[in-house]
Amino acid sequence: IHDALAGRGYRMVLMAEREDDDAAYSPLLDRSVDGVLLTTTRRESTMPFELQQRGIPMVMLNRIGGIVAADSVVADNLQAGRVAAQMLVSAGHKEIGLIAGPAAASTSTDREAGIREALADSDITLRSSQVARGWFGHDSGVAGMRKLMAQERPPSAAICISD
Repeated sequence: IHDALAGRGYRMVLMAEREDDDAAYSPLLDRSVDGVLLTTTRRESTMPFELQQRGIPMVMLNRIGGIVAADSVVADNLQAGRVAAQMLVSAGHKEIGLIAGPAAASTSTDREAGIREALADSDITLRSSQVARGWFGHDSGVAGMRKLMAQERPPSAAICISD
């Protein structure tokens, strides 16, 4: 992305969104940028709304926000969830656990929806006790797997939402 933008005379600045932070947003909202590529946007983030209100072009990468509609480049997370679940069902698994990401991330909710759809198509119910929800990260994944495996009837397989 950097090289493509530089080749067209644009400068790229990288800023990681952690929370709605007016101080961090001010360089983007004061019209000192020509456009914004938003990555890992949370559904409740106000940044897309603020950019739209100021007429600043934006594209969302990897995730979509929930407040405004905008151009986006994302994987088909719903289908990815379906395929992951279908693979485990095809291998004979009926007790499947899910290590899910936060509900604030479209990648997490879309993948989980696909997983639930595919399991339901195979008459398999994903019970709440089979779901460990956390953040995207190693420690959260380890904690989720420990929770699943500590059950009286642990799953024979698990799907991790995070890549």
